[in-house]
Amino acid sequence: MRKAMRYNDGKRQLSYVMTFPEAMRGLAEVCEYGANKYERYNYMIGGASAQQHVDCLFRHLLAWYEGEDVDSESGVNHLHHATFNMMRLADEMSKGTCEDDRPHKTSKDDMMELVYGKNYILDDDDYVKPKSNYNAEYPSY
Repeated sequence: MRKAMRYNDGKRQLSYVMTFPEAMRGLAEVCEYGANKYERYNYMIGGASAQQHVDCLFRHLLAWYEGEDVDSESGVNHLHHATFNMMRLADEMSKGTCEDDRPHKTSKDDMMELVYGKNYILDDDDYVKPKSNYNAEYPSY
């Protein structure tokens, strides 16, 4: 039997997402709920910041983690809501349509100064020790 030619080498195999049918159904439930609450494809308008996506994501993930499987408002599993929010964040960040309002990355030294001020040292095991009155043999802290 002769087959049609396909040039798919090196292209994304998007069919992998279909190997998670229950997650895909749950994602559709979240979209349907949103369409009824707002309007269909409302989420495609954009405008939410990265932090807003993360806040929604973690609210649902934390609710699930604390034992609440189903969101009381929507009746949909919290994990499906979390998946939706993660996918929105990933999609919008990839397209550059999301305000990137993440806190700036802080170096270890900057973080130590923020937390402990300038009067600290790190020992060989990265334990924080105050500079004043520090004696490695007889610590007095």
